[in-house]
Amino acid sequence: MARRGLTGILLVGGASSRFGSPKALARLEGETLAERGWRLLGEVCEERLAVGKVGDGLALPFPVLDDGSEVRAAVAGVVAGLKAATHRVAVVLPVDAPLVTPELLLRLAEACEEADAAVTQTGPLPGRLEPTAVWTGRALIVWGGFKTSTSGLYLPAGASFTPKAR
Repeated sequence: MARRGLTGILLVGGASSRFGSPKALARLEGETLAERGWRLLGEVCEERLAVGKVGDGLALPFPVLDDGSEVRAAVAGVVAGLKAATHRVAVVLPVDAPLVTPELLLRLAEACEEADAAVTQTGPLPGRLEPTAVWTGRALIVWGGFKTSTSGLYLPAGASFTPKAR
């Protein structure tokens, strides 16, 4: 059952340069990653938005909001999605994180009831290694991690930056 007052933002605009083809159209268990993410957000969110590059012409069964940016960066999609959201609380789901569960999204949304932003404590969302950042209106929250050059092991990293008022 969808949670009232919650917007779900699906990021579908990645360049997929290392992947070789659009990740949004990759198939897993009989559905594309985009269809899977859209379905998941529909299970938990009253409102859903897919954000990406309309010019990519991805054949998706739902509308895509153009992020309005020339750069290819997840943060451009996050900003466009947050601007378009009609609810105070939003969860952001990268299309290439198919292991995220409805429970995780609901926990993140509930954590935002008493805070400006919430992120997973152990690093990136399941299936993600690259760092991601989001501007909350008060602070820049960065979460993610990196692989060490010698062992190839993933090390979680994160930070928060709050600029001083002028």
